[in-house]
Amino acid sequence: SHLAGEGSKLCNKLLALKDIQSATLLLRLRHVPHLHHLARVISPQILLQAAAEHDAITRNTFSRLLSCILSSSQWDQATWPIRYGGFRMTSLQSIMPFGFLSSWVNSIKQVPARFPDTKIVIDNLISPPWDDGSLASVLAKITPPNYSVLQLLSMKKIQ
Repeated sequence: SHLAGEGSKLCNKLLALKDIQSATLLLRLRHVPHLHHLARVISPQILLQAAAEHDAITRNTFSRLLSCILSSSQWDQATWPIRYGGFRMTSLQSIMPFGFLSSWVNSIKQVPARFPDTKIVIDNLISPPWDDGSLASVLAKITPPNYSVLQLLSMKKIQ
């Protein structure tokens, strides 16, 4: 996709740098969050392909900077926060459902202030009787057809 292609251009420039530490830092601070803002405003289903490409480009670039092939467990550790021994190479696929959900929940509360006619609909959507207050119940209401809540979180579509 075009979005991932822009990140690929940046990563190619990073690979040309002679200082590996600077290249790794730029990868983490510039490339990794490149699409994270979109995860808050675009449905995860729409962003899924671009997120997969972005994560693959990130992993490939990081591996090439380190001059090694990372196993799945090594890459998993690289995505951990620095305080837990990782490199903070955050996977867009792993955070986009949560980014979108938190943005949606925060935004939906503001709608009645701007559109008073929607207050009853919004109140019924984000409050009892159907909502027991749990994250799962909120996710269940906004999860698109053909997805379970857990699959939305892991982005694996039901066949």
